[in-house]
Amino acid sequence: MKRTVLVVDDEQNMQTVMRMILEDAGHVVITAGSGEEAVKHIQDPNLDVVLFGHENAGHGRRGTARALSCRSPGFAGDCGHGATAPSNRQ
Repeated sequence: MKRTVLVVDDEQNMQTVMRMILEDAGHVVITAGSGEEAVKHIQDPNLDVVLFGHENAGHGRRGTARALSCRSPGFAGDCGHGATAPSNRQ
């Protein structure tokens, strides 16, 4: 199933690698270099999953997840594992 994935990582090389892997698997990929940049993408109605790098500049993983949740009530985050998904998606 094709998904839209937001990859949040402050390392350009990791963004590139993740984009290649995910696009090869048939997914649409959006990248952000910081938590603040990621928050700008949360209103995308097609967004299915957010993948966070180990450490992110700015908000950090937990702060970004909180900011995403505040801007989109349907967004459920699992900060401990580095992946989050809108809760209204299957």
